[in-house]
Amino acid sequence: MNENTEGTIVLDGLLQGPVPTEPDGEGHLRDWVARAQARGLVWLLEIDGGSFSLLADKAPVEIERLGSNPANVIADALEELVKLFSPPQRLKLTSTIRSQEFQPGLAIQTLYAVGPDGAIHTRDRTIDCQTTAPPQRLSTAQLWRRVAIGAGVAVVLLGVSAIFVPYGTIIRNITERLRHFDPEEVEVQPGPAGQYFTVENREKRGAGDGRIELVLTLKRTEAYLSAVRVAATQPEQADLSLEQRMALEAVVRGYLTCEMFDKEGNYLGSAYVRIAGLRDKETIEVAILLPEKTRPTRLTFTF
Repeated sequence: MNENTEGTIVLDGLLQGPVPTEPDGEGHLRDWVARAQARGLVWLLEIDGGSFSLLADKAPVEIERLGSNPANVIADALEELVKLFSPPQRLKLTSTIRSQEFQPGLAIQTLYAVGPDGAIHTRDRTIDCQTTAPPQRLSTAQLWRRVAIGAGVAVVLLGVSAIFVPYGTIIRNITERLRHFDPEEVEVQPGPAGQYFTVENREKRGAGDGRIELVLTLKRTEAYLSAVRVAATQPEQADLSLEQRMALEAVVRGYLTCEMFDKEGNYLGSAYVRIAGLRDKETIEVAILLPEKTRPTRLTFTF
C-alpha cells in the first residue's frame, strides 16, 4: 500500500511506564496487545525489568477495519490499557502516540495524551496533504493477466525504445539532479522542542540506494539539561500547556518526529528521530531519509 493512501490511518509514537503492579502485570499487557491487534492496531511491546514500552507499528491500516471514527477506537483501546494500572502508576505513564488519517487531499493528525485521571485526551488538526487514491481490488485471475500483458509489452517497448531513447543520458541527469541538492536551502524548524536544542550544521549523504539523507548536527541547550533533571523529580508540571508537556516528554524520552513539507506546504512524510544521545554528548548527528521523488524545503520537529 502506498504512503498517504486515502482511506487509511497510520499510528506512530510510544507509550511507556512501569509494569502494572497487580499479579501477572506482564501477562495483562501481552493480552491487551493481542486484543488490540485483533482490532487492527499493532503494537510492539518491550519489557525491561519493571518498565515497559509500547511502540506503535507504522503500517497503514484501512479505516473501514476500525469503523467510522478510528480516532475514538484508538482512544478507547488506550483507555482500556490505562485501566490495567493503579491510580498512582497512571501518573507515571507517558504517551507520544499519534495517528494520521488520510482523506482526499487531507491528513487528520490526532495526539493521544494520558490524563492524571486515567482518561485519554485527544487533540487533532487537519492539514493539506498529498494523498494517493486507494488501489482497485483485482481478482487473482485479473492480476495475473495484467502482469503477463504488462511484462510482454514492457519487453517489446524496451527493445524498441532503446534505439531512440538515450537511457544513459537520462540516468546521468537524474544523478546530477541528486548531486546538486543543497541542504542549506532546507529550512529546519525545531518546533515546540526548539528551546532544548539548536541545529548547528546540515549536510547531505548518500543512503546507498540512490536516495539522500539529510544529516543534522544538533546541540543541546541548558534548557535540555534542566528539563532532564526536572522531569526526573517532577513528572507532572501543572504550569505547562498540553503541547509543551508533550514536547517535554518527547525530549526526555529521547525521540522526536520530523515532518517534511515541499515549497507549497504539502506534507511529504515523516521520520522518527532519536535524540537521546544528547543526554551524554553536547552535540550529536541525526540522519533523516528524504522522500525519493520530491525534495522537501522545510523540516519541522514535533512530538
